[in-house]
Amino acid sequence: MNFKVGDRVAVKPAYTSPYDTWYRPLKIDLNKIYTVTHVKTIWSEPHIRLNGVSGMFVSGTYFELVYPTPTKSKEVTLKFDEAKYLLDLEDYIKNTYSQHYAASKPLQTAELIYTDPERGLAYTLGNIIKYADRFGKKCGKNKTDLQKIAHYAIHAMYCLDKQKQEENKGE
Repeated sequence: MNFKVGDRVAVKPAYTSPYDTWYRPLKIDLNKIYTVTHVKTIWSEPHIRLNGVSGMFVSGTYFELVYPTPTKSKEVTLKFDEAKYLLDLEDYIKNTYSQHYAASKPLQTAELIYTDPERGLAYTLGNIIKYADRFGKKCGKNKTDLQKIAHYAIHAMYCLDKQKQEENKGE
């Protein structure tokens, strides 16, 4: 696959020890999403460099595209610090995966619930209502409760997409 600078990529699950162009093993986090910082053709094959990792990689061998580089159709000025809050939300979500209840079990309860997307959608929307209703009551008005609402909204989108995929399979 030919990646572009700015693409977000992850290590393919089949590869556990990526090597760079010179066949040196690299210390790379298999659970991290990396940004492509450089693209170069070496020996007529496209290679990529990633943020925070030294070495070049054959682009399609170890990595898969997670988020393509957004195409700029129109310049938009964000007025409410949305980019900052999205980064904060990303950090919050990543942190939830290392908390005791998520890290100690191979399968989270939500994963079981989401196997039925309709049930998952009802569950996530119920949690959004629960956290919105108790906002400010348990620990005062705080950003974490709002991040929980946003995180469940993302889970709801996941369940909705999964539900639509299942409906399209039946057609």
